[in-house]
Amino acid sequence: MLFLALLILLLTLFLLAYIIYKPPKFVIDFLQWKYPSVIFQLSLPSNRKIVALTIDDAPSPYTAQILALLKEYNAKATFFIIGSQIASHPGLLERIHAEGHETGSHAWRDEASLSLTLTDLKQQTQELEELLPANENGEKYFRPGSGFFSKEMVEMVEGLGYRTVLGCVFPHDAQIHSAKWNSRHVLSMVRSGAVVIVHDRRGYSVEEIERILKGLRTGSWMVESLGGLLRIAEEERVKKGS
Repeated sequence: MLFLALLILLLTLFLLAYIIYKPPKFVIDFLQWKYPSVIFQLSLPSNRKIVALTIDDAPSPYTAQILALLKEYNAKATFFIIGSQIASHPGLLERIHAEGHETGSHAWRDEASLSLTLTDLKQQTQELEELLPANENGEKYFRPGSGFFSKEMVEMVEGLGYRTVLGCVFPHDAQIHSAKWNSRHVLSMVRSGAVVIVHDRRGYSVEEIERILKGLRTGSWMVESLGGLLRIAEEERVKKGS
């Protein structure tokens, strides 16, 4: 009986770890239903091979190389910016926008947003907003540090005009330091309307993103920013309703 109980416990832990690492679509569908004001994915027909690429922890010494890759692969992205890193990389925010990409808020420091008081997080968000160029569609995006949020956090940033954005394809590349492994993970999970999360600021970031972009192009996928994917999803909604 003890062996059986241990086996069940191990299997349960393995299943939980697998769901966290590679969440099946029904899990993402449930999260999107439970938290409708948070973007995990967007609804697109399965034949529309379009995803949104989002890149956390910018700017960094690698951002310029990532921008060059996006241009080479005719891809767009939304960069989630950490405010404390901006001063060390002058001109990069302007270049991001000049090349047709977007920016979103990843707060002022690299820390779990859930560990902050709402007052502190609000102050960080407002201070960073003063430095972010406006996105072309007028949308403002917020991604909580470490990916955890609360209802109160979502309501607070909504009050500041932000949409909270998570995602549905995430290779855990902040913890797993392998461009090859992480890119394979992304390409194995990609689907229409997916929001992909990857990271800037790592020594393997450029290679990882290049492998992802190359694989998506081979699979005839279009890579958009959040704004681009939101626009396409709205066009599909209107078309479906007409």
